[in-house]
Amino acid sequence: MNRLEVSEIKKIFDHGNGYFTLNKLCVAIIAETEIKHSFIKSGALFEAREIDMYYKILKSVINKKVGRNLIQYDFPKEAYNLGHAQSVLYNVNGSKFNSDNDNEAFLDLIVNNYTAEAPYAIISAQCTYNVRHKGEMSDDANNEYNFLVTAICPVVQVDSRFSYNNSTGEFSTEGDPKLY
Repeated sequence: MNRLEVSEIKKIFDHGNGYFTLNKLCVAIIAETEIKHSFIKSGALFEAREIDMYYKILKSVINKKVGRNLIQYDFPKEAYNLGHAQSVLYNVNGSKFNSDNDNEAFLDLIVNNYTAEAPYAIISAQCTYNVRHKGEMSDDANNEYNFLVTAICPVVQVDSRFSYNNSTGEFSTEGDPKLY
């Protein structure tokens, strides 16, 4: 994304504005280059407190300044080849996390290219923005802009608790989550 696109997404990244939809959320816990657990869930199925936590985390990603804290990555030509980074991103965004093969390729792409000494969480949302024209929302599918927002968060002990429950397969938080 470029600065203009990031600026536009910052304006609409709110689940109550009517122009923006968080379609699905993919969350994975990674330790020692291995996916320990992952799940994909529709944005509409989260409880209010839980979805607010994910919005806060993902909004912190896009609230960075392009070129300073938010890196614009120019893909080399070979990245567009089948199975490479750009095609994996296009596929997972196009399938809206509905294809197990695309989802696995997406998580593997991150795990194989991100180095961390401690466990971390991948939190990725597939979102749709209905582009406004002259202050009005259009029902035309050609005016939809689909995109991914992904946060890679170290798993560390902080004042609040962000925990995973093995029996229910869900994450929860108590207090105000803090990211480092």
